[in-house]
Amino acid sequence: LHSHRAHLLRGTGRQVEEEPTLEAWLDAMRFASPTDGQSTGMCPLRYAVFTGRQDLVEALLTATPRLDVEAPLTKMYGDYGMMKGETVLCAAARHSDNPPMLKLLLDAKANPLRKCTLGWSSLFW
Repeated sequence: LHSHRAHLLRGTGRQVEEEPTLEAWLDAMRFASPTDGQSTGMCPLRYAVFTGRQDLVEALLTATPRLDVEAPLTKMYGDYGMMKGETVLCAAARHSDNPPMLKLLLDAKANPLRKCTLGWSSLFW
């Protein structure tokens, strides 16, 4: 919920206080490091996309040399509409209306043609 709170509260008049730094955000999200969760795909980069925080996406891509920009999901999370094999770019294309964020991921060599187990790529969205 933390990563979706701005989206969930949009239009309610409630202000959402954002963590000012990548480190503060990682701590609030309970990630041990920027690469935490990469092996399952449930990593900080994916949650930064869900949050809609382009500043976090950029900070993660810039500051983390071993970051897996693809980070495909290793299993399906059907209750959340996330398919096995879905990449961070696919999540960004589905969940955000932020072309500059998509460009950041593409510039970091995210593959727009990589498909999830249903055969969908980020171009589908």
